[in-house]
Amino acid sequence: MESVSHRPGIEFRVAAAGPAINLLLAAVFLLVPGNLGKGGTLINLVFGLGNLLPAFPLDGGRMLRAWLASRAPLLAATRAAIAVSHWILLLALAIAGWYGEFLLALLLCVFLYIAGQEELMQVLLRTGTDSTVDPGEVMRRALRPDEKDKAEPPAPS
Repeated sequence: MESVSHRPGIEFRVAAAGPAINLLLAAVFLLVPGNLGKGGTLINLVFGLGNLLPAFPLDGGRMLRAWLASRAPLLAATRAAIAVSHWILLLALAIAGWYGEFLLALLLCVFLYIAGQEELMQVLLRTGTDSTVDPGEVMRRALRPDEKDKAEPPAPS
């Protein structure tokens, strides 16, 4: 994924491939009779739909970053995708707590949080600069793109 992260269109397609395959396999397992078919369908649905969550660095989060990176610099898009991811993780913790699965969800959320921070550091090291575009601005650009907003403004001297 490292080599495609600076090419938003390719990153989006690569990230979408995993959940698409899981959902396709879930459809195939619908044709299989018995417990094998039910289990295969359920497992692939859980993986496919779970991976579509915009929790970075899951595939859904990578798809979100690719969409944002087509409208803002990669580092700013990564920060914005991670900010959205943090809200998704908090929501997941609340839902898991409601259903009595808080510890398992906490472990998953901690893992995703750390993985997202590591990805952010990798992008920061690769780009060599810090972005002057905050996550809120990236989201504004993504929701209302203008041609003049596509480039990051120059840093003040």
